[in-house]
Amino acid sequence: MNLNLKHSFKKMFLLLIFVGLISISIPTLAASSTFNINVGDDCTSGDACSIELSSLFDVDPDVETLSLPAMFTSDFEKDLVNIDDAYGVTVVVERGHIVAVYDGANGKYNFSPEWMDERTSLDPAEYASNIEIPKHGFVLVIPSSATATRDWALKNMRTPGTKVDLDGYTLPANEDANYLKQISDENGNKLAIDFVDGQSSKDDFVYLYTTDFNLGSTADSKAEGVAIVINSDGIVESVYEGQDAIDVKVPDYGYVLYTNGTLEQSLKNIAILGTTIALDGVMIPEVKTVTNGNELIKIDYIDPVKYTETKDSRGYPTDIAVDFVAKNDNIVIYTPEYHYNSTKRDINFVEYTVEITNGIHTVTDKSTDGDTYIPLKGYVLSIPVDHPYADVLNVDDVLDQVGLENIKTFNYAVENRENGARIVLDRVNGVRNAPMTVYYDTSWGEYTGTNQFGTEMVVTLNTDTYEFEVVDFREFGEGGQKGIIIPENSFVLSTFGHPYRDLLFEGVRFNSGDIVELVGLEFIELEKSVEATYDYLNPTPEENEVGAPFPGVRGAGQLNVYTDEWGAETGVNEWGFEAAVDANGKVIEVGVKVSSIPEGGFVVSEHISGSGFVKGKIKLGSSVILDEENQTITVSTTADSYIEGVKSDVEYSEILIQNVENKLYDVDIDGAKQDLSEVKSYIDDLSTLADDVKTISDEKQRLVKLVEFKNKLTQADALINSIYYKTLESNVVEARSIWHRPTEKSLEEIQATFDDFEKNNMNLIFVETMWNGYSMFPSEHVDFHKDFTDADYGEYGKDYLAAFIAEGHKRGIEVHAWMEIFFVGYEGFKESNILSDHPEWIIHNYDFNAEEEESALYNVQRNEGGPYIFIDPANPEVHDFLITYYEELVSDYDVDGFQVDYIRYPVSLRDNITGFSDYAIDKFKEEYGYAEGDNIYELLDPKTPGSDQVYNDWNEFKVNNVTNFVEKTKDAIKEIDSDLILSTAIFASTSDAKDRKAQDWPTWVNNGWIDVTAPMAYYPKASTVEDKIKDMVTYVGGITYNYAGIAPTYMGLSPESNAYQIIAARNGEALGSAIFASQNLLGLDQISYVYTNGTHRKAAVLPHAEVNVVLEAMFADILDKADRIYIPSEKMTEVDKTALSTEFDVLKQMPHETAEDVANLINSVNELINNIGDYGSGYADNRIEDDLIYLIEVLDVKVSRLMIDSGDWDPETERVRPNPLGEEGTNDDDNDDEIINDDENTDDHLEENDSKVLLYASIAAATVVVVAGGLFIRLRVRA
Repeated sequence: MNLNLKHSFKKMFLLLIFVGLISISIPTLAASSTFNINVGDDCTSGDACSIELSSLFDVDPDVETLSLPAMFTSDFEKDLVNIDDAYGVTVVVERGHIVAVYDGANGKYNFSPEWMDERTSLDPAEYASNIEIPKHGFVLVIPSSATATRDWALKNMRTPGTKVDLDGYTLPANEDANYLKQISDENGNKLAIDFVDGQSSKDDFVYLYTTDFNLGSTADSKAEGVAIVINSDGIVESVYEGQDAIDVKVPDYGYVLYTNGTLEQSLKNIAILGTTIALDGVMIPEVKTVTNGNELIKIDYIDPVKYTETKDSRGYPTDIAVDFVAKNDNIVIYTPEYHYNSTKRDINFVEYTVEITNGIHTVTDKSTDGDTYIPLKGYVLSIPVDHPYADVLNVDDVLDQVGLENIKTFNYAVENRENGARIVLDRVNGVRNAPMTVYYDTSWGEYTGTNQFGTEMVVTLNTDTYEFEVVDFREFGEGGQKGIIIPENSFVLSTFGHPYRDLLFEGVRFNSGDIVELVGLEFIELEKSVEATYDYLNPTPEENEVGAPFPGVRGAGQLNVYTDEWGAETGVNEWGFEAAVDANGKVIEVGVKVSSIPEGGFVVSEHISGSGFVKGKIKLGSSVILDEENQTITVSTTADSYIEGVKSDVEYSEILIQNVENKLYDVDIDGAKQDLSEVKSYIDDLSTLADDVKTISDEKQRLVKLVEFKNKLTQADALINSIYYKTLESNVVEARSIWHRPTEKSLEEIQATFDDFEKNNMNLIFVETMWNGYSMFPSEHVDFHKDFTDADYGEYGKDYLAAFIAEGHKRGIEVHAWMEIFFVGYEGFKESNILSDHPEWIIHNYDFNAEEEESALYNVQRNEGGPYIFIDPANPEVHDFLITYYEELVSDYDVDGFQVDYIRYPVSLRDNITGFSDYAIDKFKEEYGYAEGDNIYELLDPKTPGSDQVYNDWNEFKVNNVTNFVEKTKDAIKEIDSDLILSTAIFASTSDAKDRKAQDWPTWVNNGWIDVTAPMAYYPKASTVEDKIKDMVTYVGGITYNYAGIAPTYMGLSPESNAYQIIAARNGEALGSAIFASQNLLGLDQISYVYTNGTHRKAAVLPHAEVNVVLEAMFADILDKADRIYIPSEKMTEVDKTALSTEFDVLKQMPHETAEDVANLINSVNELINNIGDYGSGYADNRIEDDLIYLIEVLDVKVSRLMIDSGDWDPETERVRPNPLGEEGTNDDDNDDEIINDDENTDDHLEENDSKVLLYASIAAATVVVVAGGLFIRLRVRA
């Protein structure tokens, strides 16, 4: 079992209801003096271009969220600003000028060329969340909640290059803090510098090269242009043009300017031979030198290799060119970051190996053999043998150096045995959150957890040769946020940022099939000790201002320690990782959030934005020493630690199995016992292998034993997981649904898909039927999907949907059409006839911050996760077209349901409003009484007096358009097929849905239009999933069936998280689950194992199925359990079972067609519960009662749906559900005091807290059923 999550649940399973909401707090503001930001050349305080900031502002706060604007300076304790506000505004100011603006609300990114080139990711959305603070400037972050300041910034601070002055505030002292990078001549003519020591891959920009540039000349450029050499006195020494400008050497004490294209003449006009040039905003570095006190040796190059990226239309690198630029007469330093692990020079060079220790550079070797190995903790100085200084250094010389302070040393590397290529490792099993290379193995988790804006390489240990072989590469932009799977006996190298990402392109340093070696790092470390400095011990808000606003006083990136003096638990939120250490210094629990602080022990707790120390380094069974004096924790892990972890798991599993068996839960008890027996046998094997590892000296043989140990440990972990799955109950009435995007091009592929669904006992598929504006069935109205025109589905021809429905129904699986409604296109994706035939239907946005109306209007969305195109919800032609298409679908295809998605407007904000079309504007004016000649854009402009009322009208107009269409759609499809299930996926934030997207789903639900809701609870922690689901179920009040949307594998969580979240959904009172999405289940054996051995072990019928189907499944299951469990345990007799079966037959014979019928049925089931002691005893009664209470929950929703469908209840006009038995029926309030409770036969749920098994019965515990003289009627209230 993956210990990252399992052991947090080990004790949390002892609770009936999980606890652990994410808390959001307002940070404490540091009081500031009043000061102004003035924007523009002639702007002064008090002008419109100036804004006054006072105590309602903060400087350098270390927080995750902001409620008020903040300025981050070079005094900030971190190098990066990372504020979680997708709709805020971020402005980067450097040397008194704006260099970058990120407008999250409108999805706009404006950069100066140099700033953009220096960013570490090509995805613009990454910039705003990881912004480097300039040493000579500041970062201004304005949250979306500070609307007035935000609007001012968007108006005044939009353009890079604009001058910014701080009046009344002094930035931290840094040289040259007030200048833009530029050159100027004696007459005051100026020319901006775009890039300093950057690759010259762009035309029409000015590049400045100093001796810091690793190539040493303009050889970086491949184009003819103009190159100007300026000496240390600022005098133009040389002018080169055309081909001569391509490879101009940087002078020792000056610099070179280079450009090509339209700026060539401008550069020549300023930099005239012999004239003096002034340089602003750039510090010319000193020449890099080393000396032993005798001669000064000037360095020509450091790591002279260049990586040039070829990029696609998205800006993603697709190919890398590698150029080596050093010449034979150059003096070169080769550092550990060089392309190879050796210099690759021949005997014509004298090469000195230099080790760096505590900043001291010492010569440790001198060689003329060539190709000297480069140490990880130093460098090689390579001098031509005929150079006058070739022999001036000696072994043991201590070198003084200039300009080499930034040479990095490393502990670990991976080297290519084939060609000597090397890549150094910045972190091992840590978070990849900056430009770096990180090593991941399976001790980190199932996935790397890295996003797609990097590159990765998979290396596997060949168990035949016991050599490490490169087997796969992940290209830049490939995949999603969860990273890639780390295979067994493998590791993954992961890079982020330039040039790191270039190094793991296949063919740059490594190729598939290459044999590589680990340097300084053991693939399997059984004996290791690591140390970390923690931030706070039992932090207080006073000492930890950064963490004060947050739960547990744990701030972003912090590593804190909490002793039992702190309290019972840390109280932190789920965005991190923790390890609990007992009084003996042993780690007893690890997870996202541990259950408690051990008595006499402590918890090590790290925020998710930290280095990953807790998750990557602390394992169950590790020893941890807390050194309060030095503020450190030392973690020691041994083979015995791992073995102790297995023993602990075994002990826990024994208790678990005993508990579920004693309490008569319907689980795979034999399978669990078999797994337990097997894992017990592994303990002696692990001990023997651990001894072998300690005694064997031969490295290869030792690696063999290490791998055997690791594999045996993995197998033990898998068995512990398997025991957990097999002790979960599998409900026979439960939704097992999943979203599915079509990929199949043949009937055989569809059949294989359903074989997989059937194997996992799925019973409902939401198949994407219209996406990107294309239909998945041949339609008279919408083009068939362009990617499936060559598909062949055998007897179904080219009709994908017909084949999909038929194959699903053959297996008893419902198929619901999952429809994208108003989102019908994607920029760069060939448009369907919807857009090509009706361009007038496309809605556009208006950006009120744009200078001109022409640039203000746009129709490709900027903040929808992609360049999406929407059509007009206001237009009746759109309504008629779509509904005609839906009617075609429902008339011609036997779909079981219809799910609406993207049934909304694009995201809209106050200053960037969506939903405009000529028709919509005219309709709005007519409906809301505006004059025909009114300019709606002007009326909505935030700067226009009274615009807020117009804005409210416009929002209401949009909301009504969408809501009206939902009602039309419901009426149209139900008219054709009244049994069709209408569903929608919903988010927790009702205000965000309505205010930003004009999606008022609460009205749709509360009006009774929706049969099934799928609350999307996409969270990493199961307790949060439970809480969110419970909130949503409570909100909709039983008027719909609720199938919880979960996405554990999509989010990159461990396989067992699927089981955790299914149980959490049950605890949240959902009647099933909806998995996002099929690619996270199909073909994934590890995930399938979780379901087929656990929660989906038995087939299930859907809660919304016909009542007789539900009753048959539930009663047959109870009687089956009587035969297999209750009678053998002597808690029920054959006579009892026969009597119970007779009662079930009576219930099945009762009418159930109307709401009144089902209400009477519920009453009868309730009477059976009241008399359950007549049919058994002890835990058998309890388990049957659990099932029957759950059955009542299912049937009660059926009552609501039948009343709505029949017209007996109109939730639009009647808030409380009427009594389905009429006025004469007994009301549940009449006999509240007559609740029957057989104490002798009722579980003591507090006693069950002793085991995780309580979760399996938690639905019974969490469901409050009012039993009133045999009558069960619940009031349903719309929120």
